[in-house]
Amino acid sequence: MDGTGVPRTTHISRYHPTPDGAVRLIHHHDWSRGFARASGINTLTTSPADLPALHPEGTEWTTGTTVHRAERARRRDAVPEDGPWAPVWTMMAALAGVHGDENARLVAWFDE
Repeated sequence: MDGTGVPRTTHISRYHPTPDGAVRLIHHHDWSRGFARASGINTLTTSPADLPALHPEGTEWTTGTTVHRAERARRRDAVPEDGPWAPVWTMMAALAGVHGDENARLVAWFDE
């Protein structure tokens, strides 16, 4: 959240509705002409970095069978639990089980 208590939008995601009424993710970080038409935002003169000032998280635009939604990036979006880091999360859970949540930490170093 920003200083005003409004959730910070970081990107636009595109969804299609499913027969059961839910929506299925089609694309994260959609800054397309379709989004521009649906939202009225000029994507040529407006940067995705301007989104937090324009629309809070959860704002939606629907056109036809497409739903565009303002969203905030979360860790699980970048590093899903069932992705290549799954063994790390399993080990962290085991360590936390033995030593307690407050005593299990992951430190990663990324060298160039």
